[in-house]
Amino acid sequence: MKNKFKKTLNYKFLLFLGLITLASGCESFIETDPPSNRLNGLNVFKRNETAIAAVTELYGKLVSGATGNIVNNVSLQAGLSADELTLFNSVNDLTHLSAYKNNFRASQAGTYGGAIWTTLYQYILSANSSIEGLESSDSLYPIVKNQLLGECYFVRSFCFFYLTTLYGDVPLALTSDPNINNNLKRSSKDDVYSQMISDLKLAKQLLSSSYVNRDMLPYSSNAERIRPNRGAANALLARVYLFWGGHDIEAEAAATEVINQTELYELQPLNNVFLKNSKEAIWQLQPIRTGRNTDNGFMFILPSTGPNATAGINGNPVYLSNSLLNSFEPGDARSSIGMWVNRTILPNGTVYNYPYKYKVKAVSAVTEYEMVLRLGEQYLIRAEARAKQGNLTGANSAASDLNIIRARAGLPATTATSQLSLYEAILNERRTELFAEWGHRWLDIKRSGKIDQIMNIATTEKLSTWRNFQKYYPIPFADIQYSRALVQNEGY
Repeated sequence: MKNKFKKTLNYKFLLFLGLITLASGCESFIETDPPSNRLNGLNVFKRNETAIAAVTELYGKLVSGATGNIVNNVSLQAGLSADELTLFNSVNDLTHLSAYKNNFRASQAGTYGGAIWTTLYQYILSANSSIEGLESSDSLYPIVKNQLLGECYFVRSFCFFYLTTLYGDVPLALTSDPNINNNLKRSSKDDVYSQMISDLKLAKQLLSSSYVNRDMLPYSSNAERIRPNRGAANALLARVYLFWGGHDIEAEAAATEVINQTELYELQPLNNVFLKNSKEAIWQLQPIRTGRNTDNGFMFILPSTGPNATAGINGNPVYLSNSLLNSFEPGDARSSIGMWVNRTILPNGTVYNYPYKYKVKAVSAVTEYEMVLRLGEQYLIRAEARAKQGNLTGANSAASDLNIIRARAGLPATTATSQLSLYEAILNERRTELFAEWGHRWLDIKRSGKIDQIMNIATTEKLSTWRNFQKYYPIPFADIQYSRALVQNEGY
């Protein structure tokens, strides 16, 4: 079996494949002609138009990659691994079952759970190739070169965030050179977080403060929120600082910088949050599949017949768990039917509740974009960072930030006043605010210190057994076999 990770290391292949994909499937995202000599990477970064196309293709991959789109892979797989999604009992797809039962394996027959690893490294190596091409170019407009470089550093950091939170220690691939990458050992999580911080600080310097249009023009009236800007770099920086631990002052500062950009960002009514170019959106991905809005909507919205055994993006094998539904407080508007939760009731009376943040399953007119970073999360990041610093109640405190999110959901102010009770309240608010989005629940319970307690209960309900090593997914067997420098995660 050929090694997928190894294949991603071929720069010319990546660029060739990417530009073909862009030319054939992403014209709505950016309209530009591909270069006449697609295999010549240096030529690609001599012209503004083709350099923009090469980097733009990264976003096309995020929503429609050859190995599966990362939006669904993370939201679905991590949601199944945690306690927020239930798998329909007739599904026999091993990837879905392994995620749901927390029973991934790593063997020569195949590594279930490795698709995210493979896909993210493809994106990272594409970003590395673009960084090298951009840095060596002396013919691009400075405004174009800086913006594209900033986007590549941002995307690389974004991918490393999910790699290290899902797999633990991971190789730090910072070049497209296969001679280097093929012999990389796993770097510690601290080293990975440090690299993410470095990349995001650099991205902040390079990215436009406003959103840019497809020609890289800032302050454009038609600029959408689909290319990262300085606010996106700050938003991801706030998350990375919070997850790293011990950097609460920095997490608060980065989140505050985003929240204070009131001319760009504003909390929206619940039904408007996930619309395209919503003012709550910090970074979105434009759908590119014909006949549907977002893949999340297409995947999560159940038909009138309820869930089915068909796995993958074209099936509807999951619905919301009772554990998640029971975590909503009485009167929480987010759980009201038709708001962020909807339901299908079968003729026999069986009720299936499903995520309804995206309300369009399949239609030609695009009204929703895939949300990646949004303002609601920034308030919860800042609330947690403030709580950890002991800034608990009163104005500009953990409680005041938490109450902003609660008020939008129609809930009263929190009664929590101690550091521990506020931390617990914030984590629960993250659960009910960020469910079915990018695996937030799975990542949160791992860093909460309560994963064994939570997952022992969850796996009992899944008719499975929990073991602590399952908090990290296994590295694909093919990569372990190919590179003697890689060591498998403990327990697999």
